[in-house]
Amino acid sequence: FGAWNNANNWSATPAGPVGVGVPGASDVAIFSPIANGFVQFDLAVTTVQKIQIDNNYNGTFFVTTPLNLTGAADGLGFEMQSASSTFLISPVGGIFNCTAGFSMVRGVFNLANPGNHNIGGNFTLNGPGNPTTGNPIRPDFNIVNGVNLTFGGNFTLANPSSFGTADNSTVIFAKQANGVANINIAASPFVNASFYDLVFNEDLNATDDNRANLVGT
Repeated sequence: FGAWNNANNWSATPAGPVGVGVPGASDVAIFSPIANGFVQFDLAVTTVQKIQIDNNYNGTFFVTTPLNLTGAADGLGFEMQSASSTFLISPVGGIFNCTAGFSMVRGVFNLANPGNHNIGGNFTLNGPGNPTTGNPIRPDFNIVNGVNLTFGGNFTLANPSSFGTADNSTVIFAKQANGVANINIAASPFVNASFYDLVFNEDLNATDDNRANLVGT
């Protein structure tokens, strides 16, 4: 692969003719193992409905400018299935704004640019299977020093998964339309969850209509 902003890197179908143009706001960008490699987001701003990284895609994604994901028909703006891929929001210029759902079953996602980022839909880390022994493959989501990440939907860490935050980073749970923030973390030795600074939106309180539900399943 190579530069995002190169029409000759894109086709309308897997292994189809290249040169169809760079994905735009009404498109879903799919990365299949037919074309592996490094991906550089080199537009001033990139906006698509969804980024989908299929199983066995082998590559690193490097985001140095704002990335907007608005959501496809399945409700997701980001879907990562490959254990061989790393998605990096660069410490210089990268901004992640996903107003739809976020799903990972494998791979690594590093949010490395201090500043404000957003995942507006449901957030789910859910590795393959439901392990009780061994060293399972699991999705790995990491936040570095100084990042502020706001979640606007349900937050789920299923078995197995890993979610880690560095010093001076903040995770914010905003109130959903029904007045509730649901946080579900599986009780398993194969689930890692760490929060440096956990903030609940000021609209969340202890009333029946505005509350945060924290559940260990």
